[in-house]
Amino acid sequence: MASEALLFAGMVSGYLGLRSHIHVWPPPGQPRLPVEATAFNTLVLLASGVIIYLSQKPFNDPFQKKSLLRHMQLAIGLGAAFLLLQGYEWFNLLRFGMGITENVYGGLFYMIVGFHALHVIIALLLHSYVYFAIRAAKKPKDHAGKFYVSQMFWMFVVVVWPFLYYTVYIL
Repeated sequence: MASEALLFAGMVSGYLGLRSHIHVWPPPGQPRLPVEATAFNTLVLLASGVIIYLSQKPFNDPFQKKSLLRHMQLAIGLGAAFLLLQGYEWFNLLRFGMGITENVYGGLFYMIVGFHALHVIIALLLHSYVYFAIRAAKKPKDHAGKFYVSQMFWMFVVVVWPFLYYTVYIL
């Protein structure tokens, strides 16, 4: 997790450093980032983090397996919704001329947000794997290690996003 945090810290510091040397930000002719739509999408991802956090209680109760699985399904669904909304945002930005190779603005945007999206995909795959392992198990506790690693990684992805959103979309 520390190396992942350093990866994002390095990208954000590079972004801020380059941005400080460019007089007009964003560059002329670039589309406006969808701040409001992405704020809603941020709430979707934060909700998934709350659900993951709340899944600890049913995980620790052997009689709450169905509740645990519902929590996990909901978190996976919200994470997938976050990705779909972000993909729709990217589609529109590309359609309006904001590409990765046109200028530093687009390149940095897609690099930072894209690396986060990649982490969301990995978190979804990991959490889905754990979901199916727990579903097939008689006792969820048999997969405690997997569950906590999956939960930690998911929370990392959720916690990093508001910082990225603020830096890239609002600053």
